[in-house]
This record gives sequence, structure tokens and C-alpha cells, in this order.
Amino acid sequence: EEESVKINADGSGISYTNVTIDEEACIDAMLKLYKSMGLSDEEVSAVEPMLKSELAKNFKEMGAKEATINGKKCYKIEQTQSIKKGNLTKDVIGEEEGYITTDTFYMKANIGKMLEETMNETGDTGMSTADMTATMKAAGIDLDSAIKITVTVEFPKAVVSTANGTVDASNKNKVIFNLKATDNKALFATTNAKVTLASARAKYKADNTIKKPAIKKLKANKVSKKAKKATVSLKIGKVSGAKKYQVQYSTKASFKGAKTKTIKKTTYKLTKLKKGTKYYVRVRAVKTNMSGTTVTSKWTKKSVKTKK
Repeated sequence: EEESVKINADGSGISYTNVTIDEEACIDAMLKLYKSMGLSDEEVSAVEPMLKSELAKNFKEMGAKEATINGKKCYKIEQTQSIKKGNLTKDVIGEEEGYITTDTFYMKANIGKMLEETMNETGDTGMSTADMTATMKAAGIDLDSAIKITVTVEFPKAVVSTANGTVDASNKNKVIFNLKATDNKALFATTNAKVTLASARAKYKADNTIKKPAIKKLKANKVSKKAKKATVSLKIGKVSGAKKYQVQYSTKASFKGAKTKTIKKTTYKLTKLKKGTKYYVRVRAVKTNMSGTTVTSKWTKKSVKTKK
């Protein structure tokens, strides 16, 4: 598999994916697995034609095209995607650990975990990475030899530092990472001399955490004799990076059946409350990280009794 990303100076980019499957090697690996499961040579020979037919069908459904590479029949899946400004992390890294800016690429590449998730999604095997590796090894299949992944990242400027990558000798703006199926390591490259792998990890952590807000005021307001309901005034301490705040309140400490309000300001009035009743109130800060995922803080809780 080949994955490449070209990062433009304005924060946009282009990603390219090329997956090549050697039909003969794929079928051979599956037949070895069947043998390791106790099937006889006759039974294995009987399923081989079906395997070829099913593989061809499945790959075509995935959009793969047949190709001959070094005299071998292969299936190729190619995809090119234009990435809008500001969407590099969201479209390339997704839910994995990491981020991309115009000067830095950081990604925690746990290939075994990715393979485990893919196998369980497609085949519901329930196998862990260790189980999968052991099963393959017992069948005489070396995962690291069978699966090879290359990740290429090209920046607008020359790469000054990389971890687990190699700068392309013919293009100093490009770095190449060669991965094995059992790899679990950080991929890092930057064009900024002030950025390190440690600082990239710290930036990712900061992007995915947010400080919980303080409740500066939670005051039960006076209630007129004619009023049927009570109110409570709430003031929240501003949190850096927060785009909004969630407020929940309930008459139960468990917050079962709580009402939830999302606000952008740090002040809010809770209305239509029962008079002379204890309310439990909690608030948390909310932001969106570089992948477009919502990040929330821990709750801050307090209680107040409304006026009669």
C-alpha cells in the first residue's frame, strides 16, 4: 500500500492512495490458513476455485482494477482526493492520533491495530493483533513480508527533521516512511526547526483536551409571590479554546432526566424551576479539535436551592 500527501502552502493538499494486491500471494496465504485449520489437501484444492472467484468479485465491488505487475495478476485500488484548506488533519489522519499543518506531519502509526480493526469489521474474527500474528505465523505466513506500507509526505518547504522517515535525496521537501504490518511507531517530519517529536505529541494532547470550567456563581434569585416558577443565575469561568459550554441541571444527584442547554456565553439563567427545590447543576467546556471531533472537559458540579 502506498499513501502520499502533498501539503500546499495555503493549508490545502492532495492525498493519493494506491493499494496493490497480488492475487496469487493472497490466495496462497488463505490456502495456508485453511491447512493450518485442519483442512485436508483435497478440501483445500476444492475451495481454491471458489476463492479466486470470490476474490475477483469482492475486489471489483471495492473498485479495484486488474493489472499485470512483474508478470503477476494483481488488483489495484487507486484514489486521489483534493483536500480543502484546514481539512488536512480531518481528511488524512481522521480518528488516529496525529495532526498535519503546513510545516509538520505527526501520526502514531499502529499498523497492527489498524489491521485488527479492518479484519474484525469485515470478518468479525474477534482476533487481537497478537492472535492474528500467531495464527499467520503458524500457517507459515510472515505478515511483515506479506504487507508493506509506504507513506510519503511532501511539504511546501525543505524538511529539517524527521523521526522514522527518510528525506528524499532528489526532493528535500519530501519524506518517506516505510512500514511493516507489526509496526507501532510515530511518524514525524517538519520544516520548522523549532518543532520536535516531543512538542508535536504535546500539541496533539493539548488539541484533544480542554480544561474544565469553574462555576463562579450559582445564585437562587428572589421569587415574587405571584410567580409560579423560580430561576437561578449561573456564571461560568471562561476557558481558553472553548467555543461553547454545556449546562445540565436536575433535581437528582445522578442527573437522571437532566435538562441540557448549550451556550456560547459564560452567563446563563435557569428558568421554569420548581420553587423551594434543590437542583444539581454541572457545566463543561466544549471545543472542536483539528480532526473536526468534539472535545469536552470534565464536569464541574454544584447544587443550589431555589427560593420559595
